[in-house]
Formats: sequence, structure tokens, C-alpha cells
Amino acid sequence: QQATEPALPYLEITHPQLPWKLVVRPTAGTIVAVADVIAGIHTNLRTGISATEFQVAGGDPADPGRQQRITAAYQARCGRFPQGAARKKELQKGVKRIDFLEGINMFAGLVSTKDGAHIWRL
Repeated sequence: QQATEPALPYLEITHPQLPWKLVVRPTAGTIVAVADVIAGIHTNLRTGISATEFQVAGGDPADPGRQQRITAAYQARCGRFPQGAARKKELQKGVKRIDFLEGINMFAGLVSTKDGAHIWRL
């Protein structure tokens, strides 16, 4: 089922806590489907970040505690894995985009923006 009306060939999803746009493209066909949106958000938020991205995106001088909150979210996320190999493996993967949401990661939907039909806010 198409995700938007009118149907769109891609979506850009923004969130005030994320310095990246989450780009969602159709996995089959030429229009974005609801399943593409769910999978796209999941895939984008599971993307690891580099140390440079962490320093730049998390190092906002106006918010000196931001990197600490991101790190705390990363540690809490990894702490939900069972003790042992699974947790160790997740810890080794490092900070991911989802950690920039600082633990506030319950999906509450998308809203359209005035920035264009293809730009939505998470």
C-alpha cells in the first residue's frame, strides 16, 4: 500500500534530534509503500556513526551534555541485550543514529511539513 497521497518516489524524514535526513526509497516499484517507510526508518536508525560524526553532530556548544546523553542512550540500548556474546557484539558496533534520540524512541507516527511533499517529520 502506498505510504502517501499523492504517491511519492522517495521520502526524507527529519527529527529535531537527528542531524541526518532519513531517506526512504521504494524497495519494489516506483512509489514508497508503508512497509518501505517502516523498514527505512529501522535501517536508517540502525546505521552506525563514525567518531567524527559523533564529535561534530553530538558536540553542540549550546548543549554541552549532548554527547553524554547520547553515550548513555548507547549504553542503555546495549544493556538491553542479554549478557554475553550478543551484548559484547552490540557494544563493539558503537554508537548508532538511534542513540541520538537519547532513549526517546517510541514510534508515534509521521507528520507532513511545509518543506515539500516528500519531507516528513518523525
